[in-house]
Amino acid sequence: MRLPAMGSVLVLLASVLIFAKATAQATASFVASRDQVSPMSPDPSSTYNQLFGVSASSATDVWAVGGYRNDITHVYETLILHWDGSSWTQIASPNPSSTINGLDAVRAVSSTNAWAVGDYVSDTTGAYETLILHWNGTAWSKVASPNPSATENYLFGVTISSTSAKSGWAAGYFYNGKTKDYDTLALRWNGSTWSHVASPSPSSSENYLNSVRAPSPTNAWAVGYSYTGTRDVTLIEHWNGTAWSKVGSPNTGSSDNLLYATSGVSPSNGWAVGNYLSGSVNDTLALHWNGTVWSRVATPSPSSTENFLFAMRARSATDAWAVGEDVDNVTSDYVTLVVHWNGTKWTRTPTPSPGTLEDELTGVTATSSMNAWAVGWYETSADDPMTMILHWDGTAWSAV
Repeated sequence: MRLPAMGSVLVLLASVLIFAKATAQATASFVASRDQVSPMSPDPSSTYNQLFGVSASSATDVWAVGGYRNDITHVYETLILHWDGSSWTQIASPNPSSTINGLDAVRAVSSTNAWAVGDYVSDTTGAYETLILHWNGTAWSKVASPNPSATENYLFGVTISSTSAKSGWAAGYFYNGKTKDYDTLALRWNGSTWSHVASPSPSSSENYLNSVRAPSPTNAWAVGYSYTGTRDVTLIEHWNGTAWSKVGSPNTGSSDNLLYATSGVSPSNGWAVGNYLSGSVNDTLALHWNGTVWSRVATPSPSSTENFLFAMRARSATDAWAVGEDVDNVTSDYVTLVVHWNGTKWTRTPTPSPGTLEDELTGVTATSSMNAWAVGWYETSADDPMTMILHWDGTAWSAV
């Protein structure tokens, strides 16, 4: 989970990774004037509201998930917002913990079938346990899920097969008490229960899965990174219907390479995005699967200091979005970063940045070339994040 106590998911992972950075020149015109932006997404808390994932089953059925701090109880609670075609509203969601609950990813299959994952702190043991919620068309409810660790279990990604609603995956990591390392975590949905399935953990210390997608019950991909002892390297794993195996993936340079999201449109057309460290700068990173091998594809890195891609959605071979943040070269503020794939190259698209301190996009989805959503959070005062929702109408991105 992206622990509220530590800020966003990126802060959660900061204790076990070093984020990469990038080179290039920023263009100030890409950042909308802040006083022209009036975000209208719900913020149940006066101090802490963040969104980390978004998914749409149609143009009138979109879900966004994250967490907020209850002003009255001071409990960190799950946050679920729904778009019905005209407005965003908060929908009631379970909070099994009396201290910390949070959601990191969501997958909307239909108007009566959606899944959200994250974690919570057990009131009984104090351990971080996996949290899986299901929407049946009427209400969200907690579904039992495995916890292989006695202390730490986290889920960052969820997917349901595009060919079978009875086949799905959730991915993350857990602390292995026997080996004293962090191992990848893959949970499988068979239509009735979630079960733990073995997945590769190539590092003897740190292995993380941040995203998962499943084109079919016999074809799934999960991405993240692992620590070699000297640096973080990309980690890509594949499910062939029988077992998970590690697949070779590129690493740029000799420093850290990390993957945060994966998406695809066919067995021979898949993507993974993240960032890599180039000297003292973070560069955006995109890898492409052609059915045989993963290879790096050039992506914009407009900042001279930091550029990150945290989420992506590939709708077709000529229409894909990736989102994150970068540091504006003029103001030194963190601002929203959105790049688009047109079938030939990735290019940056202008986006609003409503915050005065930091703006970060952590989720994106699209139902057509004329309709896409990106979510995240922004700050106008330190440590007081507010939800951010941006919409693409086929021409421009605007804050909703």
